[in-house]
Amino acid sequence: MSDVANADQLAAWDGEEGEHWSAHEEHYDGTMRAHSEILAAAASIDATDHVLDLGCGNGSTTRDAARAAYSLPG
Repeated sequence: MSDVANADQLAAWDGEEGEHWSAHEEHYDGTMRAHSEILAAAASIDATDHVLDLGCGNGSTTRDAARAAYSLPG
């Protein structure tokens, strides 16, 4: 395993806390869905941007942002 900056957080996500978020992913993502379009419009992410995930729940907003920032080499 690589060096981990926050071993306690890693243990939580690999244990009961991670299991809870996985089991309730649909609920948590659903609560964000109403705000996602507003967030995306405000962020105005395009293919030249980089995206950093900081505590984004199950990551649906991060995946959307990454898709907006993705561009093929070319």
